[in-house]
Amino acid sequence: MIDKASLPRAKVCGGGVSRKALRLLPYDIGPVVERTIGGSYLAYRNEKPVFRRLEGAGVLVERDRFDAFMTGAAVGAGAVLKDKCAFLDCRETAGSVEIETGLGRFTCRYLVGADGVHSRVRERLYPGARPRCAVGIEARLEPDGGVIERFGDNVLFDFGSTEGGYGWIFPKSDHFDVGLYALPGRWRGRDPRKLLLDQVARFPLLRSARLTGLRGFQIPVLPVGWRTARGRIVLAGDAAGFAEAFYGEGIYYALRSARIAAECIAEAFGRNGTVKSHGRRTFGMQMDLRVGYLLAQAFYRFARFGYRHMICNRMANRFYAELIHGRVNHVECALATVFLAPIWLFAPRLKPVENDLLGPARDAR
Repeated sequence: MIDKASLPRAKVCGGGVSRKALRLLPYDIGPVVERTIGGSYLAYRNEKPVFRRLEGAGVLVERDRFDAFMTGAAVGAGAVLKDKCAFLDCRETAGSVEIETGLGRFTCRYLVGADGVHSRVRERLYPGARPRCAVGIEARLEPDGGVIERFGDNVLFDFGSTEGGYGWIFPKSDHFDVGLYALPGRWRGRDPRKLLLDQVARFPLLRSARLTGLRGFQIPVLPVGWRTARGRIVLAGDAAGFAEAFYGEGIYYALRSARIAAECIAEAFGRNGTVKSHGRRTFGMQMDLRVGYLLAQAFYRFARFGYRHMICNRMANRFYAELIHGRVNHVECALATVFLAPIWLFAPRLKPVENDLLGPARDAR
């Protein structure tokens, strides 16, 4: 493994690891879990917030500790780590790949490019290919004493708090991680810092909190193409554009695409050949991500309507919550929305709740 940074290193991410992502990990990450998610507050611009129990939906981590822990597990299993080692170029030869780095030249049988949204490996493999990226901004929020304990093991998603997206509040062990997420092209001409400050100001007990570590980031929400492997080189995670558009979840798809890459390489390794089955193995995931992008575009274009008739709808809410557990995918959600919408119209609604962190329940105007 080569990494241009040294671990642990900061990574801009809310740090939510879903249940379906946890199932892909071959080891327990308990030592780096900040909190286990117990429920979720769902709101529209902090109006009429509702609450849903989400026992076992996932955990919250800090990415610097989480990434270092996973890297340590790989090293413990026999991998060799070269940190402070930047990838510069690569060249495929008969039977191997030669890699130029800041620490010299390495030769390998297969190369996996998992070097993020601005992947240098992708640029070498498919010059000019770029994923379509959503944008986000996050910060660390240190509230007054007792606020985190009163919030409990719950997360908050505030839909419509920014155009084309949502805001989040995730409690960690000693602070809140707060942020905003928006689909591509929705923040042109806007000041992201002001957007985040406005978001925090909607919540009474956060107004006096100290906001630090403000950072922006990009999330690829459409794959760079149907082919994300060639010869002996495979792309994984953000480098391939594998993240979903509705929640902006990337960790699960990084893990899933890494597993697919491993299976394809293991298959090719025995015959010392090129990676041939990658396109077939990733087709279902790619289709799911593309349908998810269309779902997200439709929902966030009419976020107030979506909140009233889907988020607050018991049947629709329960169905879409299954995305986090991995029991349904985006294609199934799209089909259910089309064919079950008439039934959902008559389903009971979740009742608004009052919480002194959120403020009094108000009618959405």
